Order: sequence, then C-alpha cells, then structure tokens
Amino acid sequence: MKHIKNQKGYALVLAILAAAFISIIALTLIGSTISTANQTAHTESSYRVTDIAEIGVKYTRDQMNQYLKEHDLPSDNSPTYIKEYVREIFNHLNKKVNLDDDVPDRYFKIEIPETISPNTDLGETKVKFNITGNDGDKSETLTTTFTIRGIPKKDEDDKINWEGLFPDTKEEAKSWTIEEEWDLRNKEKREFYESVWIEGNADFHNKNAVKADKDMVINGIINTSGSESDINVCGNAKFGDDVNNINLRLTIGGHAYFTNPLSFSNNAHGSFQSGGSTYLANGFNQNKNGQQNNIYDYFKVGGNLLLEAGYEYQFDSKFQKNPVQVKGDLIIQNYDVKEDTHNLPDIIGQIELGGKVTDENGDKIKNHPYDMEELTTNDFAVNECPPVKDQPDDGNAGNQFTPQITDDDMNVQYE
Repeated sequence: MKHIKNQKGYALVLAILAAAFISIIALTLIGSTISTANQTAHTESSYRVTDIAEIGVKYTRDQMNQYLKEHDLPSDNSPTYIKEYVREIFNHLNKKVNLDDDVPDRYFKIEIPETISPNTDLGETKVKFNITGNDGDKSETLTTTFTIRGIPKKDEDDKINWEGLFPDTKEEAKSWTIEEEWDLRNKEKREFYESVWIEGNADFHNKNAVKADKDMVINGIINTSGSESDINVCGNAKFGDDVNNINLRLTIGGHAYFTNPLSFSNNAHGSFQSGGSTYLANGFNQNKNGQQNNIYDYFKVGGNLLLEAGYEYQFDSKFQKNPVQVKGDLIIQNYDVKEDTHNLPDIIGQIELGGKVTDENGDKIKNHPYDMEELTTNDFAVNECPPVKDQPDDGNAGNQFTPQITDDDMNVQYE
C-alpha cells in the first residue's frame, strides 16, 4: 500500500511540474507573439508613413505640372525671378494634405524648397525640398529633387540655326511626306500626320485647309484665290519662295521662317500666328508690283520676331492699322549696334513688344526710331495641335512645349 501511495505522489508531482512547464512555455509564446505583433505593427507603421510621403511626392509633381500648364511662364530668365516663380508654385499648393478624413493625424506635409537652382544653359531648374509623411506618432521625411525642364527658357532665339531646322533637299527629308506641288480645289482639305515637304508651288483656291502634325516646308510660291484658306502646322515651318498677296490664315505651332517677302491680300482678311519665333528674312507686305498690302486680322509672335537689317517692313498701310504683337524680343539680324548705326530696317507701323529691341548679338538698341508699345495681351496659345515630341529643343517653342516634371526628373532620397 505504501508503494502505491508513493507512486501516486510521484504522479502528482510530475503532473504539477508538467503543468508548470506548459505554463512557462505558454507565457513565453504569448510574450513572443506580443513582441512580434508589436514589431509588425511598428514595421507596418514605418512602411505606411513612407508610403504617405511617397504619395505626397507624386501629388506635388502632379500639382506643379498642372500649375505650369495653366499659368504663364516667367518672362525674365534672371535667377531671382525664376526663384520667385517657383516659390509662387509652392505657395499655390496645399501645404498639408489629409489622406483620411476619419484619421486626422494621417497626412503628408510639403515644405518650402531648401534650394532652387536655375540653369539657363540647360533650360531647367532643380528644386530641392522635403515632404513628411505622418501617421499618428510616426513620421518619415523624404528629401526630393525635381527637375523642371523648360524653365528658364533657353535664351537662344537669336542663335537659332534656321536652315538647320529643316532638310536642305527632299532627298534628305527621307522620313517626310514628299509631294511635288499642291493644286487644292474648292474646299479641299489635307492632313499629314508626319512632316511634309512640298517641292514646288502651293495653290489654294477656296476655303482649303491643310494641317501638318509635325513640320512643313513649302519650297515654291504660295498662291491664293477665293475665300480664306488655312495652313496649320504643329511644328516648325519654312517658306522658301514668295508668300505674296495671300489670303491665308497661317498658324505655326513652333518657329516660322520666311526666306522671301511675305504679304497679305488687300481685299481679304488673313492672319498669322506662331507659337515660337518668326524670322522675316526679306521684308513684309511689299509685293513685286510695289503695292502695299496689309489686310490681316492679327499678326502674333509667341517668341521673338527677327527682321533683317536694311529691309522694309510695311506693317501699316492706308487700308488698316493693326499692331504686330510680339511676346519676346525684336531682334535685328546682321546688325551690330557697336559698329553700324545706319542700316536698321525700315519698320512702318506699331509693334507691341513684350521684350526689348536688340541686335543679333543680344545688345540692346536704345536709340531706335520705331513705334513700340508695351504688350497688351498674353494670348499667344496655339491650341489646335498636340505636343510634338521631336520639336527642336529651343526652349521657346510656344505652346508646343510645356515645362513639366516626369518620373525621370524625380530624385527621392530616403533617410
């Protein structure tokens, strides 16, 4: 009996020890689980604040791109002016954005830029700033650098290689649509999805419409008759012979280059607009018979207007007095203000100018005889065309290039 009782006592002791051991293991597992849960919660919170900050980076980029699209670009390339412009963009942004109305302490915060670095040579501005993601008592700050391409504008319109913008021959224009000549009949319309090269003349008869999604070169004479017709070029355009006594609405999204005289009809209402710069290399509104023609609804240049020294530019006539409106500078080609004081072009009529009058070297011409007025409009948008991806990167091609920030222009540093 005693032996049996001892066995029962041993069993009881073993049971108690086993229960204690199991309790210890259970407590250890519970502690480990709680610790793991805490670590997981901490890790998830860390990931979440980083995600919130990254959302803030993309939000800032999208909002800045929208601002750049809707507002005029700075007209002055000086660093002080550019920096003020960028600060205006940031002042326009919401500095603190909540991601969840039910969780007020889950937000990102945009800070004023630490550095703003314009580079005129590259035509870009780097902006360094911080964005902080916050979730409860956790936060993460990302240092971000955006590159805004297109601000400041490259100040090179007086140095454009105008001939270099276009092929010299149709053989060189291999990727272009090549046509020998145009003889467009009544209300005929043509649209080209690539650049187009016209080897000969272009005749417009009545309410014709031509559109090129990229560049255009017309090597021959442009003739018009009947009611107004339209030429709409989304990229750059070159006119290699006379554009004489025309009845056309000319809309050029990029740069426009006239190697020979341009004149409008005196019994109709044409118009001209370029989103970029325009070079009138051989006079304006003086046709071959010596008649002065000047009936146009408007003449607007979204970049600089380049005129040739020694030529006549008859912007006014007895029929009409419309100012020429130029967003940029008036540049006199083949003229050096330091050496030549007598070879300025003869400009008849008023020019509303957003910039200054300079020689081809960029030196200001102070004592010019021209009728200049301050520009009264900012409406230089050329909206009929989509952006042209291979537009020459002149930095001043009007509405064809909107400064923007892309994914490649975002450098985010995780601290």
